[in-house]
Amino acid sequence: WGTHGDHPVVVAAPSTVAEMYYLSIWCINVSEELRIPVILLPDEIVGHSREVVSIPPLEVIRKIDRKKPSGPPEEFKPFHINGTEVGPMAQMGDPYRHNTTGLFYDDDGFPTNSPKRAQELTTYLLEKVLSKRSDLVLYDQDVDDNPELIIIAYGSVARAAEYVVSYFKELGRSIGLFRPITLRPFPSPEIGLLTTRCSRFLLAESNCGQMTDMVKAALGSAVELHCLNQSDGLPIAPSRFIDTIEQWSADVKRKEAAYAATNA
Repeated sequence: WGTHGDHPVVVAAPSTVAEMYYLSIWCINVSEELRIPVILLPDEIVGHSREVVSIPPLEVIRKIDRKKPSGPPEEFKPFHINGTEVGPMAQMGDPYRHNTTGLFYDDDGFPTNSPKRAQELTTYLLEKVLSKRSDLVLYDQDVDDNPELIIIAYGSVARAAEYVVSYFKELGRSIGLFRPITLRPFPSPEIGLLTTRCSRFLLAESNCGQMTDMVKAALGSAVELHCLNQSDGLPIAPSRFIDTIEQWSADVKRKEAAYAATNA
């Protein structure tokens, strides 16, 4: 969606059909709680998958409803800013009148050219999301203390990566996996912490590298990052992971041997 001014986005990328179901609920809850659009971003493989899903009784599913206004309708200010507090939101048809626009708006929702209001609104839209970061950043990881390398993958690509981790574990080799579930806010600090355990990372994506810059920034320049990209409409097969990792490991061993021979 397009708006005037800066604002954060919440984006979640499921990797299974079950996660598609549960993240749909999560996205709606976040949207209701923070009064923002939330994007559920499954890739094509997840979107065309069929799997058995265990659905719990509706009464145990957490459901968040937006705050609703109270008091005299003529005093209702739908977009009044009060710190990072999310105000009440009237539903269409309620007696509480509100205006919706894509421009900077005042307390009543009507466009405004006030620079002061524009700054206040931009700050509010940013801070109301960032203040909830600990609740919004979702990720999964399977990383030993000293892995040979760590794969970073999301969506359906992470499922192939999970197989690869198990494959190497059976061979007695430790390969880690970090799976971002939310792509916005991105788990940059959490990825950065992985550099204390490993110096080699493999970023795998079913595209031409949309997350490369963000992962590079999170990891810093002191580690090696290789990218495995595929955008031909087919899933990345585990064999491509395995071949890439084996080739990289062989190159590392050759470099280490050459260095040892040079400094013997």
